[in-house]
Amino acid sequence: MAHHTANALFPKEGIAPTRLVIPEHSKIALFLFALNQPPQTYPHFAAWLTEPEWQSALLSADKSPAPRVKKALSRAMLRFALSEITGVAPRDFQFAYDGQRPILTPSFGILADFNLSHSGDFMLVGAIVAPNPFFRIGVDIELLSLSRNVEKLRARELTASENQTLDLLPTPQRKARFLTYWALKEAFAKAHGAGFSKLGGFKTIEMDVPLPSDAGDFSPASLSLSGKEPFARALPAGEHPRDWRFFLPRFPPDTPQTMIAAVGVRGFGKK
Repeated sequence: MAHHTANALFPKEGIAPTRLVIPEHSKIALFLFALNQPPQTYPHFAAWLTEPEWQSALLSADKSPAPRVKKALSRAMLRFALSEITGVAPRDFQFAYDGQRPILTPSFGILADFNLSHSGDFMLVGAIVAPNPFFRIGVDIELLSLSRNVEKLRARELTASENQTLDLLPTPQRKARFLTYWALKEAFAKAHGAGFSKLGGFKTIEMDVPLPSDAGDFSPASLSLSGKEPFARALPAGEHPRDWRFFLPRFPPDTPQTMIAAVGVRGFGKK
């Protein structure tokens, strides 16, 4: 299910975000934001930011203003998404870092996790009000229009089984399938919390993905680990594939560009 968020907080002149709610997992929320917002909305978004955040965006190393504006808008819209699921005012959130991953400060008093991904002029935010501290969410979004050398990347990043699936498809469909695997692996890596290199590359992760005709608004996917090297080291000690849930959201037909998105959530087997 997807709908455009109509919220008094969001400027009327702005491009409203699309919110997706995963059936049977109402505590998980996804927001698709357009970062090419009209300039007249910038003061509105700036009011959600702290002064250090605003200054950090303005003083970033990017030479042109567009990336600096996107950086500021990204943080403002993250604050909006968290406000939507918690009821806290956007400017009131306090952040810390777990490595390079932003988190809510433990002293803030809300057990929630979030993650974001950029592609082109779009940003996907995934957020969850976590029932326990083991829950982590990872998201990834990939625009089909961006240029990629799929044949080169698939040999390096996909398992033999995943590559066999691509071989069964007509050439025009291979890019979307490759990006589906890629997005799922990115979502896994981000929720996992380990860097890409620590996982030993994406060949340590194998995903089972249903055919597109089997999918509804949200298509499930699953993690397939052989229990042998190199797959075994993809999960932290004590974790099992059943602790994870993966989803492939479908965006509304009026979404401006065709994109692939994936969500990975860790913690379902924990109490």
